[in-house]
Amino acid sequence: MSHQIKNKLLLNQKEFGILKTTQEGLIEPPDFGIKAKYLASILMRGYSTSYKIDSDSNFILNNFEVNVNMNDDIKLINGIPPHISSKTNVESGTTYREYRNLNLFVNYSGDILIGNGIINDLNTRYRLYGAEYEEVFELNIKKGKVVSVKNLSEKTKRHKLKFKNGDWDIDTQSIEFDNEIVKWLFKDIQF
Repeated sequence: MSHQIKNKLLLNQKEFGILKTTQEGLIEPPDFGIKAKYLASILMRGYSTSYKIDSDSNFILNNFEVNVNMNDDIKLINGIPPHISSKTNVESGTTYREYRNLNLFVNYSGDILIGNGIINDLNTRYRLYGAEYEEVFELNIKKGKVVSVKNLSEKTKRHKLKFKNGDWDIDTQSIEFDNEIVKWLFKDIQF
């Protein structure tokens, strides 16, 4: 499978990709009665989301983009209609709908791993927990409120050399992982 477009999160005016979560519960098309359709190999799930943390530390859905059948009813989200984009594909019978500035509170509880500044020259086989990003943060959210933000950039930095040098297979036994990093290694929930 090709690299997938990440859902986004705006934190302190900077955009991050959502790498993983510890819980399900982020917004998906069925939450609005919408059925997403395949768009392209880089967006197989057919939709993308953009969240933000507002000045009161609330976890907010800001934008929602989804590919749907052209004949599907137009749904309002938080009272807002979609913009119909130029990504309409007559051959497949689908159209891309963009919901902007939704300002919709998301009652999520769990941790979210985010990254910014992708490093393209690393061994891509082991992109497990954010080591391929310059900046990595963990957000702890309870009932839609950000409780804490941990900067894990330094903790992932020491593992970057293993990825860059391609030494991961040879030397995995000697790497001492920090507990804050280990919890992300085997998470199945990924965006």
